[in-house]
Amino acid sequence: MKVFLCLLVVLSLFLSVSHGCYLVRFPVCGTDGQTYHNDCYLNIANSRLLESTPDAQPITVAYMGECGKPLKPLPGDDFNA
Repeated sequence: MKVFLCLLVVLSLFLSVSHGCYLVRFPVCGTDGQTYHNDCYLNIANSRLLESTPDAQPITVAYMGECGKPLKPLPGDDFNA
């Protein structure tokens, strides 16, 4: 039972939610040059931008990884394509 509770606590910390986004860090570089914690945070920033400035260019994922430090794809992987 203690093992189950420990796993539950660890899992809840790992999957904690902030602003509706998981806190798991998978950084992405936005087309605005900003690094976001993960794609969910980028989507929030994009929504806020478009709400405040409807004619603005949408923010999308430029590539996976921090801005200036793109992740290198594995052979056959096209996630940065």
